[in-house]
Amino acid sequence: MLADLIDEEAMASSLPEAAHPMFRLMLDLLAGLNSKIADLDTEIVRRAREARYRAG
Repeated sequence: MLADLIDEEAMASSLPEAAHPMFRLMLDLLAGLNSKIADLDTEIVRRAREARYRAG
C-alpha cells in the first residue's frame, strides 16, 4: 500500500530525491516486521493448540 504511493509518479515527484531511499528502507523494515508478527501469530496459535490438547 505505501509502496504503491511511493511508486506513483505524482507522489514520487513530490518527495525530494534524497528521501526516496529512506522511504524504501522504512518500507523494507515494515515488511520485515510484518513477517515477524505473522511468525509470532503462528507460534501463538500453535502453543494455544498444544495447551488445549494437554488440558483435555
